[in-house]
Amino acid sequence: MLRNIISICFVSMLLILGLYGCHNKERPSLIICFVDYSESALSSRSYYQDQLQKIGDTLKPGDRILLFRITDKTQTDAIPILDSGEYPRSSMIENPIIYKQQCEEFKSRFVAKIQSAYEDINSGNISKYTDILGVFVIAEDIVSDLESYNAKLIILSDGLNDSILLGRRYNFEKDKINDKYCSDLINTLEQNNLIPKLPGVSVYFIGVSSAQGDKNDERLAEVRKFWQTYIEHTGAKLKGYGKTGLFIQ
Repeated sequence: MLRNIISICFVSMLLILGLYGCHNKERPSLIICFVDYSESALSSRSYYQDQLQKIGDTLKPGDRILLFRITDKTQTDAIPILDSGEYPRSSMIENPIIYKQQCEEFKSRFVAKIQSAYEDINSGNISKYTDILGVFVIAEDIVSDLESYNAKLIILSDGLNDSILLGRRYNFEKDKINDKYCSDLINTLEQNNLIPKLPGVSVYFIGVSSAQGDKNDERLAEVRKFWQTYIEHTGAKLKGYGKTGLFIQ
């Protein structure tokens, strides 16, 4: 009789552990954010801050946020202005009171870190160029180093790349953007092995239509078409493009 009871308890414990293991098979999210520091996006910085706060509110156990600047030195100055660290993970054997305390400490540290990031965003620094293409290069490096995460790339920008590539300036705000322009640029990137590989990464372009300036609907449509095509070539998936309601954890 006692042996049967022990056997039943043992099997029950295995089932519980198995269910717990299945529940935790979902990979945590690595949320890689980039904020546009260009003049064309200057008026949108408060909007970008609001979006960052909403993104921070979606964090779950194991998730992590990295925040970088989009400037003329996106690639050469890729130092995060915010690294949340990993949201504490729970376990069956951990004291729930201790885990709750760990979560509260993480949230307190995160608030301080994001306030510091806001100060940097509000500093008024304006970049001469806007190397948005460099965002994807940096993202590739990060994702390849942190493969255990489910990567999400969030670009807080008006989408107007303005950078010098192979001796030529590509200015999405002033150049005549059409199918040939987009095709030629992507072909140039491909021929020079400058398109990063981001298979499985979800991309969100937030704030594209929120910046001020002389950007008519036709230009916005052409710019969007370029990013859709470019992102497809990286192997990533464009999950959101626009101003609101884009990022869903």
